[in-house]
Amino acid sequence: MRTDLLTAEDIEFIEEHGVPNGLRHDLAIEGDDDTVVLTLKGMQFYEHACRRYGVSAEPAALSDLLELLELHQGICRARVDLAVLELKQAYDTGRIRPENRDWVRAQLHGTGQERLTASMRLQKAREAGPNVIPVNFRRN
Repeated sequence: MRTDLLTAEDIEFIEEHGVPNGLRHDLAIEGDDDTVVLTLKGMQFYEHACRRYGVSAEPAALSDLLELLELHQGICRARVDLAVLELKQAYDTGRIRPENRDWVRAQLHGTGQERLTASMRLQKAREAGPNVIPVNFRRN
């Protein structure tokens, strides 16, 4: 049995996107009654994605489309959690550029309205050109 079916492109895809949004025929074969069988490459692909994002699942045990969707959602959730953690660390250590700090603060700690307002303010500043830096004069 081959254990080296993942290519550099597959690993790069996992790093950049997690898992594919649809059913890739080189990874899984769908049956008529919503059953799914992972190919050997598919098992390696999903096992690598689970290890990369810390998802405890056994891809080889998948039997239907719903279980594959649940695995996909678990990996997507883990990717979002990791991105939020990295963003929080960058914000806390001052690695966010000054023009983006208000937007990042709103995304991490703000309400829906505050996130929308910060996004609109950042967009206006970008449209105004490189000589404009958004400043929030309100004390938080």
